[in-house]
Amino acid sequence: MGMDCVEVLNPVISEISALNQNDDFPAANLIKPGSASILKSDTDHQLIINLKFQQPVKIAQLYFAAVSEGTAPSEIRLFVNKPNLGFSDAEDAASTQDLLLDAKSNNLTGDKDCKVDLKFVKFQNVNTLTIFVNENIGGDDITELKYLEVWGSKGEASNIADWKPCKS
Repeated sequence: MGMDCVEVLNPVISEISALNQNDDFPAANLIKPGSASILKSDTDHQLIINLKFQQPVKIAQLYFAAVSEGTAPSEIRLFVNKPNLGFSDAEDAASTQDLLLDAKSNNLTGDKDCKVDLKFVKFQNVNTLTIFVNENIGGDDITELKYLEVWGSKGEASNIADWKPCKS
């Protein structure tokens, strides 16, 4: 499956933005490890987070770190290479994958290294990843996330003839 070369792809994120973000708590906060800053939604609980990568990537897992159970994302729809989705599109369009998160998958419980597995075959050649947060666990008006990590591999070695096993 070639999954043994999974690494954090945050360093190849060239742009991050969010629709319905509170501008005091913007999406850029999400990819700063160890930062005390967070991303907060603004007028309601829905968020659309857009990640743009410097090169095509393959995504295997996502790591979400929420702030509290009430404001943690629960219902998430993921879209590959659809950077201009609005809220009505994100609710109605066919997603690449839907996720249901709980406290554990938001890293709010004792195990602090819970990653959410994606259907790897559907996340090849990703230039942009759109993360639509449709609901949060507590039904609160605000959704908050303090950290997001994208795990996968850089896509340049996609020619199977060039494939070499990882040396670790």
